[in-house]
Amino acid sequence: MKKNSTLKLIVLIVIVVLIALISFVGIYKLQNGQMVNIMPNYNLGKEFSGTRLFSFIVDDSTKEIKNEETETEEETAETTTVPVNSKEVLTESNYQLVKEILEKRLVNYGIIDYDLRVDKNTGTIALETVESTDLDDLLAFFISQGKFSILDAETNEVLLDNANIKEAKTMYYTNDDGTNVYLDIVFDEEGKAKLEEISKTYVETTDEEGNSTKKNVTIKLDDDTVTTTYFGQTMSTGELPLTIGTATTDANKLRDYLLQAGQIETLINNGMYPIVYTTDINEHISPIVTENILNKIVLGVIIVVALMTLYLIIKYKMSGIIAAISIVGYLALYLIMVRFTDTIMSLEAFAAIAISVIIQFVFVKRATNIVKEKPENAGKEINKEFLKSISIQIPLYIMAIVFVFVEWETIKSFGIALFWGLLVYLAYNYFITKPILMQKANIISANKE
Repeated sequence: MKKNSTLKLIVLIVIVVLIALISFVGIYKLQNGQMVNIMPNYNLGKEFSGTRLFSFIVDDSTKEIKNEETETEEETAETTTVPVNSKEVLTESNYQLVKEILEKRLVNYGIIDYDLRVDKNTGTIALETVESTDLDDLLAFFISQGKFSILDAETNEVLLDNANIKEAKTMYYTNDDGTNVYLDIVFDEEGKAKLEEISKTYVETTDEEGNSTKKNVTIKLDDDTVTTTYFGQTMSTGELPLTIGTATTDANKLRDYLLQAGQIETLINNGMYPIVYTTDINEHISPIVTENILNKIVLGVIIVVALMTLYLIIKYKMSGIIAAISIVGYLALYLIMVRFTDTIMSLEAFAAIAISVIIQFVFVKRATNIVKEKPENAGKEINKEFLKSISIQIPLYIMAIVFVFVEWETIKSFGIALFWGLLVYLAYNYFITKPILMQKANIISANKE
């Protein structure tokens, strides 16, 4: 029995060590000739990384439109100057709609820590989000109207637009030339019929003398031309594939193509702004907590955990070493969970982590004391202690769940971090801590016999 318990104990300790290595060191793989850690980065809160403040205002510029009814064979059409945004679209409900669409875009881009406000009188939008290197690239997509259109290349007549689009999907396939990334535009039934008719009209034709004539369409996103082309076949499926790019061996280029296609997909699928916006403010706001202070906070956490483990080792000797390993494993698994979820590492989140680690320490200390004092009956007593600790924590579970759904980011951050800490507490102690200490108790009991 002693050998069996020792073997199980060793296996459990190895599992804990592996969890710790994954959490604190990472998982590395070879990418483009370099070893890269594939573990997600921590989502640092605004106070640690600083923020970017954007202000988007309603575009008050004008544009010229042709009065086609005045056009004759001898004269070109006259033009009229009109506002980019008509007075009819500048309503409170449209301002709110723009805010809702922008929120969807932010979520799709993976931006979860942000503050978004809209002035219901002027339509001005203020967006403050965590600073990152790709915000400048995303700025154009924040304010893009998301208007997709297929036009006659000569007359600019709109042939198809967002009204007939069911969804857009980023797709890719690989052949001998490399990986081709394209955007698949799926139209509704009305759009399907229109697309089929367009694909029969806008084609290349050849006359009796062999001269070819191309009748082209222009595909635009807002006012930017995506491509000008003609159809080589009838599009009868209601789907229009738009090639974004082809990459051979360049992984960075492939990633850029996928990102570009994904951004256009997001714009189309989340709806079109009814109002045209332009950027007014784009400025960086320095972090409240500097990198030096953050390092001190992390060092403080390390010191506290080290003191906890040192206390257990001094008080319980070999059993204390096992208990210390268990605490380190809990923290490691907790941090892995934080990496893979939408937990924002704010000051409040650090407080929640500290509370969770203290709760873990209290349970491990009491369970280790049971192993020392009552090794022959440790299994039953540790189970009682575990259930007792859970019943005491019920108010914390309720509080954490409630806080998760609070809109105030400070409270929400604390609630999410505490929720994951308590969830890891349940799973880790049931599958790791209890079995480890029980095997140690079995070994102590066998030695006494």
